Amino acid sequence: MDYIAEIKALAEEGLRIDPKCNIFGASHHKWHFGEPVNLQQIHNFESDMKITLPEPFVRYLTELGNGGAGPDYGIYSLEMMRERNPFLAKTANLPVMLDHSLTAAQWTDYAQKYEALDDKIMADEFDTTEEQECAVQELDAMELHLLAGGIFINTPGCTMNSILMCRGAAMGEVFTIDFDYIYQLQSEPYCHGKFEDWIIREMQRSLK
Repeated sequence: MDYIAEIKALAEEGLRIDPKCNIFGASHHKWHFGEPVNLQQIHNFESDMKITLPEPFVRYLTELGNGGAGPDYGIYSLEMMRERNPFLAKTANLPVMLDHSLTAAQWTDYAQKYEALDDKIMADEFDTTEEQECAVQELDAMELHLLAGGIFINTPGCTMNSILMCRGAAMGEVFTIDFDYIYQLQSEPYCHGKFEDWIIREMQRSLK
């Protein structure tokens, strides 16, 4: 079965067994999809946001709907992605971190540097305002580097985000990033594999 047909079938099954939408997150999408968008709308979005969406995700948006049924709280619409991805323009030309290339030692180094900066900022351990501003800017730059090449398409809840990679070696794959625990990154954030595999697997899991 084509993955688009399988996602549609899973949404129909969700509506059948969960008509009151009591499964976690289902009250937001109610097992329905938004009205599909056309390719011109996709191209306009990509141009505005300075990103190229992977084909499997484009098919979801154009063949199933503009957001809706999916894991947890569902898939974001183009409008919601505009709102939830204010960082995209700033990361358009940054090198990609989430591409399976960094070693565990490099990720640990990143996490330790992030934690040290964050702790210093929280403790306000600066002699001047300029030093504090530089530290905040450096921390922001580290976060932007982590997000480079991706776009948030879903949230599992709280401070977690599902980021779909749109360039780099992991293009088309989905990672989970939790901003409350970036400083604990001792290895690459958890990767769920390709978008089409992730959405089917997670929808099947929620329906068990």
